[in-house]
Amino acid sequence: NAGHSSLLYLTMLPNVHVHSVDICYHKYTRANLKMLVDAFPDRYKFECGSSHKKLLTMKKQNVGKYDLVMVDGDHSLKGAYNDILHTCHFTNDRTLLVMDDCELKCDPHTSKVPCQTPTKSFKRAVK
Repeated sequence: NAGHSSLLYLTMLPNVHVHSVDICYHKYTRANLKMLVDAFPDRYKFECGSSHKKLLTMKKQNVGKYDLVMVDGDHSLKGAYNDILHTCHFTNDRTLLVMDDCELKCDPHTSKVPCQTPTKSFKRAVK
């Protein structure tokens, strides 16, 4: 939500274009993402709002396909599952899906992050 991953991609990979969707809950998010737009005006685009609404709008706008999709948002079972399903509209047969807080061997007693719900959503989506 601060743009660290986007900054890393844009800085290290000069041919990369990034399109971010963030709920912009934190006060610093908009300011940080604006700095990325200013630094990479032709390669970075962001939209503030719920991924549940924004991804459906992007689908209608036919924004294209992505080689990398990173899901790091809603941690409810339904929300994380829907984020995965909605991002499928922007994938091709080589797209890599990265999902935050997802551990295929999630142990709620030893994990340092709340991985149960994102992991269940991921496993449900790949069935």
